[in-house]
Amino acid sequence: MVTELASWVETYGTASVLAVGGAFIGVLFGFFAQRSRFACARR
Repeated sequence: MVTELASWVETYGTASVLAVGGAFIGVLFGFFAQRSRFACARR
Protein backbone atom coordinates (compact mmCIF):
# COMPACT_ATOMS: atom_id res chain seq x y z
CA MET A 1 0.00 0.00 0.00
CA VAL A 2 2.84 2.40 0.79
CA THR A 3 4.44 1.83 -2.59
CA GLU A 4 1.12 2.47 -4.32
CA LEU A 5 0.73 5.75 -2.45
CA ALA A 6 4.28 6.74 -3.33
CA SER A 7 3.65 6.04 -7.01
CA TRP A 8 0.43 8.10 -6.91
CA VAL A 9 2.35 11.01 -5.36
CA GLU A 10 5.05 10.73 -8.02
CA THR A 11 2.45 10.57 -10.81
CA TYR A 12 -0.11 13.16 -9.70
CA GLY A 13 1.76 15.28 -7.14
CA THR A 14 1.34 15.70 -3.41
CA ALA A 15 -1.36 18.37 -3.58
CA SER A 16 -3.61 16.35 -5.87
CA VAL A 17 -3.30 13.16 -3.81
CA LEU A 18 -4.03 15.04 -0.59
CA ALA A 19 -7.00 16.83 -2.17
CA VAL A 20 -8.56 13.57 -3.35
CA GLY A 21 -7.90 11.94 0.03
CA GLY A 22 -9.45 14.89 1.87
CA ALA A 23 -12.50 14.87 -0.39
CA PHE A 24 -12.95 11.14 0.18
CA ILE A 25 -12.74 11.54 3.96
CA GLY A 26 -15.16 14.48 3.80
CA VAL A 27 -17.72 12.49 1.82
CA LEU A 28 -17.48 9.60 4.26
CA PHE A 29 -17.82 11.92 7.25
CA GLY A 30 -20.82 13.67 5.70
CA PHE A 31 -22.51 10.38 4.87
CA PHE A 32 -22.13 9.00 8.37
CA ALA A 33 -23.07 12.34 9.97
CA GLN A 34 -26.35 12.32 8.06
CA ARG A 35 -27.05 8.75 9.14
CA SER A 36 -26.30 9.45 12.80
CA ARG A 37 -28.93 10.54 15.30
CA PHE A 38 -26.95 13.56 16.50
CA ALA A 39 -28.94 16.69 15.71
CA CYS A 40 -25.86 18.91 15.65
CA ALA A 41 -24.33 16.89 12.79
CA ARG A 42 -27.45 17.01 10.60
CA ARG A 43 -27.81 20.79 10.13
